[in-house]
Amino acid sequence: MGDAGEQPPEASVDFRLWSSRRVRAYSDALAAKLGAPIAVLSISELGLCVPVFNGTDAMTLNRGAGRISGTARPGERGNIGIAAHRDSFFRGLKDVALGDRIELAALLQKFVYTVDNIAVVTPSDVSVLKAGPSRR
Repeated sequence: MGDAGEQPPEASVDFRLWSSRRVRAYSDALAAKLGAPIAVLSISELGLCVPVFNGTDAMTLNRGAGRISGTARPGERGNIGIAAHRDSFFRGLKDVALGDRIELAALLQKFVYTVDNIAVVTPSDVSVLKAGPSRR
């Protein structure tokens, strides 16, 4: 048991824009043993804060966001691909704007990105994962 003041994980999730089916799937996924997230992705302008796990299977995406297999891990060279359901954690991305800051906090490092392009693609369009210009 945690401290008396501790809130359950779902108490900090804003479900207002989520589909009812996705809220149920999230609740069911809380019981799954997924291990610790590899990072936390946040976009303060949208009030978005989501744990990022390895993988994109249904249980993982019901619980949070997932690092797409074959893409870089936080801190590695290359592009990291992160997926989440658009009717749950990523619902707020409909309001993302150029210039918004995306923070990816891993165990020992925090990475900050700025939105410089917005595109809606199908799940099968992996062209967006290709390397682009690097600005280090």
